Amino acid sequence: MLLAADQNKTVFDTVMSSDIMQRAFVGIRIVVVSLIASGVVQLAKKSLVDKMAVAIFVGACVIMVITNWSPVVVIVLGAVLGLLYKGREVE
Repeated sequence: MLLAADQNKTVFDTVMSSDIMQRAFVGIRIVVVSLIASGVVQLAKKSLVDKMAVAIFVGACVIMVITNWSPVVVIVLGAVLGLLYKGREVE
């Protein structure tokens, strides 16, 4: 059983502060980033089908990088633009 020298430290704190766990999480973070990137690439292949979709994507990326807007606002803005664009196309 792991006992912490400091009474305020939990077993979780003791395990997480170990050198082995720190090194393991470096590898885990890298794998998680690659899984997210893979999902983004797959979603982009299905979503970026025309120039307007690419324009909305680039605009959303720019807004998210240079402003402090909430992601919810950017998603709603994208939805409105998509509805306006595709709504015109259907008529």
